Amino acid sequence: MGLITVICIETTGELMCSPGEVKEFWMGGKDLCSDEVDSEADQVVLETLHQGISATSSPTKDLLISWLKTRWGANMELLNETGNTIEQRQLSSDEKCSGILVEKIVNDEQILQLHCNGDASTILHKCSHYNDNRGESKTMKNQNRRFKQVINKMEENGLRPIAFAYKKTEVHEVTEDGLILLAIVGVRRPYQEELKLAVEALKRVGVSIKLVSEDELSTVRARASQLGISPGSNDMEIEGEVFRRLNSMERQDKMDMISLMGRSLPKDKFLMVDRLRKKGHIVAFYGGLTISDTPTLKEADVGVIDDIRSTEMARENADLIVRNVCLLAPIWKSGACAYHNIQQFSQLQLTACISGLLITLVATMHSGESPLSAVHLIWVNLIMCLLGGLMMVMELRGPELLTQRPAKRTESLITPVIWRNIAIQVSSQASVLLILHFMGNAVPSMDQGIRNTMIFNTFTLCQVLNLLSAMHLVKKEMLLVVLHNYWFLMALGAVLIMQVMIVEFGKGLVSGARLNALQWLICFLLAALSWGFDWTFKLLSDSIERTTSALMVNSHVGFSNRRRRLYISIWLFLIFSVSLFCFHPVSQLASTYIS
Repeated sequence: MGLITVICIETTGELMCSPGEVKEFWMGGKDLCSDEVDSEADQVVLETLHQGISATSSPTKDLLISWLKTRWGANMELLNETGNTIEQRQLSSDEKCSGILVEKIVNDEQILQLHCNGDASTILHKCSHYNDNRGESKTMKNQNRRFKQVINKMEENGLRPIAFAYKKTEVHEVTEDGLILLAIVGVRRPYQEELKLAVEALKRVGVSIKLVSEDELSTVRARASQLGISPGSNDMEIEGEVFRRLNSMERQDKMDMISLMGRSLPKDKFLMVDRLRKKGHIVAFYGGLTISDTPTLKEADVGVIDDIRSTEMARENADLIVRNVCLLAPIWKSGACAYHNIQQFSQLQLTACISGLLITLVATMHSGESPLSAVHLIWVNLIMCLLGGLMMVMELRGPELLTQRPAKRTESLITPVIWRNIAIQVSSQASVLLILHFMGNAVPSMDQGIRNTMIFNTFTLCQVLNLLSAMHLVKKEMLLVVLHNYWFLMALGAVLIMQVMIVEFGKGLVSGARLNALQWLICFLLAALSWGFDWTFKLLSDSIERTTSALMVNSHVGFSNRRRRLYISIWLFLIFSVSLFCFHPVSQLASTYIS
């Protein structure tokens, strides 16, 4: 989740919205939200709405009934309580409307009624008549265009148009033609403020957000505006039908530019996720409102569903179940922090292993024995696993570091910057400890046992300081996180106490000698010296990079940030290596003078 570069959000069900509001209610050519209805028509209107709303299983049924009670004080009796539902099924292949066949017994006479609700444009296409506000049926021939204008205006205003229709029938079969339009309702569901903040947070860290919906493109555009998603100059909006007509190459080329998709089918969502993954993106998909979303949830790198309103099949195939979509931003941040901590842990382990191997190899080839024994390396590895494991469960990542994440799914876990840090630490640790190993004999009162113990002690302290440096404790927010993690502080204190006990009292275990206060101070200074090399190198690298960036901007020279960092790191590493070679004869002369 912390690595996603694109998130596709299904907005058809509007699960991310606050409680809805009825803004327009058209019946018989009149908007009942704004127009006054005479008392003679009230009873007819309520009876018609009784038939059209209470029989359906629409998710907006409770909202509409509540609105009617508030508007007229109506006592709506649910039709399902007095009638028997014989059959219920989808009326369109794209699942935009549904129909319910209801049987009622009135005065010992059986009455069959088909009630339909769903997407207003789809329902309108199936209607041949409409009811006015007095319940009289009239032909649709001269009014079809007017109703289409009403629907288009609702969509332009960011409303979701829902139509209700019915017809009487004499057969136990759900058919789609010859419906009578009852009402067209415009519902607005304002998005939660928390969701707007979550979308803004995801955009700020570079996550591309794409809205997909089965509704009209104008409705999706209005929802994007509510969420603060404004299409850029290179972004494009597309309908599902146009998207399906594109060939594979055209679809692949336009994938990054598409920000909104309206009138989309489940197949369109699957194709979008599939093409984004093939372009190297790490994709999350939020959906699961219907069974048809299941293949898309499985195809996405991270399939996210709602805890309450998702289908059972979607729950079985989802990777992440959230109680509220507003939690996506905090979950993403936690995932990004976890990925960053894994990178830092890998860096620490590689540094300890490579530097220990290099010191052992060079010392053994030179003198036939190594100052670091197997017990020493096992103890250091135990320390790194203990402290590094506790570090991995902390959120040690500031706002500026959250933007540093893989741009492609094929990018390596160990980045060039991490390799640079490893090279600096390995070079500084190996140089300092090997100089101590080779030049230690020139210092009076330092026999082989003391020298090897100081090398082991310094090597251990180097790894501890390297871990603290990787945690960015120089930043106040990071330092506060560490200071409030009492388990880590206890483990750090226990490690330092155990190190003192091993050096001072574990002569038989580590084959070393006890150190005095001055020798302990030298070990701490040498360990801090390697940390100082690392800090100085990073400071110079950042300073040179800023200077180089300014020069390139002034000279209008194009150069990628990654390549610039690589070249700067190579030059600084060469300077650092030359300085170490120069330091070797100087230290030799100094040790001769001291002796």
